[in-house]
Amino acid sequence: MTTVPAPGGKGRRSVGRPLAVGASPFCLPTALYYTHHAAAAAVVGYTEAALAATFTVVFCGVILFGSSDRCDRAFRLLRWLRNAPEPDSPPANPAPPPSLSA
Repeated sequence: MTTVPAPGGKGRRSVGRPLAVGASPFCLPTALYYTHHAAAAAVVGYTEAALAATFTVVFCGVILFGSSDRCDRAFRLLRWLRNAPEPDSPPANPAPPPSLSA
């Protein structure tokens, strides 16, 4: 690992560690693929399932416990994922409902 002067001239900072930490999630599936194909498929499958489950839990949490603005954005994201058009906006000044008195 290499060290270089830190910005401002105070001490030294290491170079290379963030790259090693950031590259490890990509290296594991690649290394597994070249050594054991079935293990790599299992890791990728479990990772995909875990990401889908995490997305679902967070999404439901936003819908149930988020503000109305965040809930609206969550449903907007669902429409975007389904490639569905935005619904028509309500009129600015809706007509008053008809009177029920006779």
